[in-house]
Amino acid sequence: MFPILRKHLIKNLRVHNHFSKRFFAGSLVNENGFIKFPLTDIGEGIKEVELIHWFVESGSQIQEFDKLCEVMSDKANVEITSPLDGEIYELHWKVGEMAQVGQPLMTIKVASTGASEPSQAATSTPEAEYSPSIPTEIARGPLGLKIQTTPAVRKIAKENNIDLSLITGTGPSARILKEDLLVYLKNQTQQSASASSTSGVTAQIRSTPTPFTSQPAAPSTPKPAIIRTPPPTPAKEDTIVPIMGIQKFMVKKMEEANAVPQFGFGDEYCMDRLISIRSDLKKPAEKMGIKLSYLPFILKAVSLSLLEYPLLNSHVNSNCTEVIYKGSHNLGVAIDSPQGLVVPNIKDCQNKSIFEIAQDLDELVIRVKEKRTSQSDVTGGTFTLSNIGALGGTVCRPIVFVPETCIGALGKTQKIATFDANNQVVPKHMMHVAWSADHRVIDGATVARFQRI
Repeated sequence: MFPILRKHLIKNLRVHNHFSKRFFAGSLVNENGFIKFPLTDIGEGIKEVELIHWFVESGSQIQEFDKLCEVMSDKANVEITSPLDGEIYELHWKVGEMAQVGQPLMTIKVASTGASEPSQAATSTPEAEYSPSIPTEIARGPLGLKIQTTPAVRKIAKENNIDLSLITGTGPSARILKEDLLVYLKNQTQQSASASSTSGVTAQIRSTPTPFTSQPAAPSTPKPAIIRTPPPTPAKEDTIVPIMGIQKFMVKKMEEANAVPQFGFGDEYCMDRLISIRSDLKKPAEKMGIKLSYLPFILKAVSLSLLEYPLLNSHVNSNCTEVIYKGSHNLGVAIDSPQGLVVPNIKDCQNKSIFEIAQDLDELVIRVKEKRTSQSDVTGGTFTLSNIGALGGTVCRPIVFVPETCIGALGKTQKIATFDANNQVVPKHMMHVAWSADHRVIDGATVARFQRI
């Protein structure tokens, strides 16, 4: 894989979302001017998304392009905006629920109709009558301020008689996490213990009697010290956390991957020449505002190898009767994020230089960390790399990201002692790379040739 990259460097080393389509077909305005806005098909076979945040509530006045809600699929977070002006009459899903594609997200009263509210027989139960059954509850403090937290946190606060409005939440949207409550409770306990200790010492000083005589007191026999064992730590209650969001979709993807027989192959690469090349190009890249890591070189090397072995840049249909050779090299990169593992991809790597790939990679990482990935970022991937070495891992067995047919996992580069042709010890920088492939259509020899080209 690296020799073909070296040849490429020598030869040519030169330097809104899906919903913005305003889909509203099939939404019908009834005679009273109310319209049910559906969750549109977002492609990639996605049938449901988790509703993670509402920007509006019943009675909110909205205008076209106003943000309505944010949803999460196994691909990305997406903000849905309003297609028209009007008033929110009813929200059909609660935060934490899985909204179904094709079902209404909300009922909107169209602003231009001047219509009255629909009759009781034609409407569903008002949202105010729903009982919360989701992981996050929104309560109100003594001053009417919204407090976002979980039922478990509310239970602990109630048992310890703690006012949640006195705690500053560190979670998303100032949500009070369990850790926030425990820190607050610990601080309160320490303050109480300090106050008790101070008052006890004062009382002891005041109650010490003054001796009536100057005669020395008779020596007393020292008492053996009492060894006090610390009180047993009470067992913590079991905590049940529902699998939601990206975790839920990862379950689905892993179940799909487990149904595919996978072939594993591992090898080591000497990184000395790549380290030297990167060192030479790092300063020119910095002048261009590009952060040049080793990963863009490896991505380009993979793309060049895929030109020789296009089968590894393919998809297999659901019943494995067809192999679809993908025309573009849209190389996915597994990125660890606060919301879980996200796998965006860099489009058309076969047509891009190493600097261009590095720039695209840097922008992708920023969007993932800020939860601004678009549907385009995470769809259409053809081949995936997992850089487990960035977290200090050396060897990893990756799992194919179906319907793709191959994936690679990069280990940490390490300086180790090796032997040359004269049996002399020579230090080298080595990296372990593990490959996994769909063994139904790819054999081991193909993977071995691909990674050694």
